[in-house]
Amino acid sequence: MNFKRKRVVGACFRILFLLVFVPLLLYILQQVGTGFCSKLLEHGKVRVKEINDAFRLDLDTLQTYDIVMDYSGMSSEGGGGVDRRKLVGMPDARGLLQIPHKVYLSGYWPVGKEVLVSESSFAVSFTMSLYQPSWKDNKTINQSSHPAGLAFIVLPPYQKAADEGNLTEQLGLGADGSLNLSSSIARTAHFPGGGQVSVQTGRLPNRLSSLPLIDPNGPLLVVHVSVMEPTPPAAGTARYTVWIEYARLTQSLSVYVGAGEVKERPDDAVAIKKNISYLDGNYWDASFGLYSSAGQLLQVHSWSSDVDGATYLMKYIMDNYLHAAAIFLALILSLAATVAAAAVSGVAWYFRTKQRRWKKEQKKLAKIMQSLPGVPMQVDFSDIKKATFNFQEASKLGKGGFSSVYRCRLPAAAACGGRSSSYVEVAVKKFTRGVEEQRYEDFLAEVSIINRLRHKNVVPLNFWSYNKGEPLLIYEYMTNGSLDQHLFRRDGNNQEQQDDTSSSIRQWGTRYSIATDIATGLHYVHHEHEPMVLHRDIKASNIMFDSNFRARLGDFGIACTVADDRTSVTGVAGTWGYIAPDYAMSNRATRQTDIYAFGVLVLELVTGKKNRDVPADDGHISDWVWRLLGEGRLLDAVDDHQEAIVADEAERLLLLGLACTNPNPSNRPSMAVAVQVITKLAPPPDVPPERPAFVWPPREWRSSLDSEYDCTITTESTVELVQIMQDQRPSEIQNSTITSVSM
Repeated sequence: MNFKRKRVVGACFRILFLLVFVPLLLYILQQVGTGFCSKLLEHGKVRVKEINDAFRLDLDTLQTYDIVMDYSGMSSEGGGGVDRRKLVGMPDARGLLQIPHKVYLSGYWPVGKEVLVSESSFAVSFTMSLYQPSWKDNKTINQSSHPAGLAFIVLPPYQKAADEGNLTEQLGLGADGSLNLSSSIARTAHFPGGGQVSVQTGRLPNRLSSLPLIDPNGPLLVVHVSVMEPTPPAAGTARYTVWIEYARLTQSLSVYVGAGEVKERPDDAVAIKKNISYLDGNYWDASFGLYSSAGQLLQVHSWSSDVDGATYLMKYIMDNYLHAAAIFLALILSLAATVAAAAVSGVAWYFRTKQRRWKKEQKKLAKIMQSLPGVPMQVDFSDIKKATFNFQEASKLGKGGFSSVYRCRLPAAAACGGRSSSYVEVAVKKFTRGVEEQRYEDFLAEVSIINRLRHKNVVPLNFWSYNKGEPLLIYEYMTNGSLDQHLFRRDGNNQEQQDDTSSSIRQWGTRYSIATDIATGLHYVHHEHEPMVLHRDIKASNIMFDSNFRARLGDFGIACTVADDRTSVTGVAGTWGYIAPDYAMSNRATRQTDIYAFGVLVLELVTGKKNRDVPADDGHISDWVWRLLGEGRLLDAVDDHQEAIVADEAERLLLLGLACTNPNPSNRPSMAVAVQVITKLAPPPDVPPERPAFVWPPREWRSSLDSEYDCTITTESTVELVQIMQDQRPSEIQNSTITSVSM
């Protein structure tokens, strides 16, 4: 009662403080005046407007270029641009390509007697291939008259080029095909595998003062990048990525070049130009340009630019509105303190509420677990956390759709409540769904099924734990891992990887015993246990081996029980490749859908192949084995890594696997028959030499489902069937919720 009273009093004080603070804040803002607020907002808008200007361009898709050619007479300044086909026809003509995007790099704002100045940083990158001009193959043409590489220029606002002089003269192109730059620096870097890049940064000589392209306050800064390919050149057309970055704080421009079309720029710059600035106000409406031959400009594939603008307004505001700024800062701090106090109180209330809910859930969960038959023992969460080193990745055995499994050595004293100094190896299943309620439901759904199962071929549940919304199930640790770890151990040359247990799976007797164990365990959950349990995720990774290499069914996370008066449950769950076609079409799980997955698993066990690791024309392992059966080569499907196979037993298992994967559920054997076939109490099933066509809906359904299914589906290929399942399932099935489907 005292705790509740304190909470009420604290809430009343917080409300009272807000009722006093808000009117006081409004009064102070009114006294300061609207002038200061409006100016602050006005300058704030100027600052925010250009704070992050990103532009991307795929030049390979351009049909017209914003370009000025030197001696061709073509110009795009009249509007519309220069057609790409014309540029292709005159690859050796030089020109200036202007990127069609204006950027804000600097500017002036008069405020009273003061002048505010702003400047921006920028980063551009582009990818290009090397233009291979025709003159390279003609020795009679002066090769030095053609420029190599590209020149990058930041262009201030300009109008049409002057009539006198051409673009070559304006840009100061020398007789050797390179740019004549003053105050320049040149750097060269080499690429792995041959080839080199040269970067020259400098300014154009301001010899033609009448040309509007030249900055009246200083010559233009140019970055000239040229690449020399290795000799002989690499196969195909090599691409290169160039990054040019200007930092306004350090007033430096850095150039990086990388071989290939890469996203991450190199750490080391090829060239750095310092003591430069765009803070003269002439770049308020600037643009970026590239100068080279038309053939090289057409080899620029992609462009990216980012401009980060930040105006220097704070000094002006503090000098002219110091008093108002102090008041405003005090108000901001007061408001922040109020919000922080409210937030702390809210967080404290949230965690107290959550803690009470966790305790309530733990008590409820303990009562539920105690009501279960053969209740597993509860283990303290701190012991598990310590044993798994706080669930580190090194302890993780595997991960599923909604859970992760960790291996740990749990002290026997913690597990059994005694004082033993020994350890028990266990597998801890941690539910990982993002919502606590879903983790809680997953835990209860699995424990309500697995706790009832008592069979030598089912992985037993030993303990459980719970802490702050994290329920855990603790199973007996299966020493020899899962079937897929042994069956599909292949390296890059399709050779089996050897270890201490790989020899066991290579023995035919071991594989036949595994098939017997799986069939026995599945027969138990289908026919012996009440109520009936459908596993719904039979696959190689869910078959576990104990220390004696006995196979056990594991991972009942999406399993479900079936009431006595029913034969199916609704909801698709499982793994593609093991899901029966009738299951995907009807959205109902039955014994026959588990039997289909069992059949796929038996075929994988005998062949040593994953269900999709077959020739592309077959598509699925059942199609492949059925084709071999029709060709009279059934035993060719047997894994050639096995030792001393028994032909009769291999043929028996392959025929059983085909019978279980019959596309039509009514023609599949039951698990009782499957067990008799494996234990040789019944002959192998009769299997047609060709895979039967899948007919949907079944004939016995059609009279009652005429209104539900408006067509009959027939297919003889699993590949075709997958497409049909995606395109032509009934609407109510397409709109239903899929519980869990993994790949």
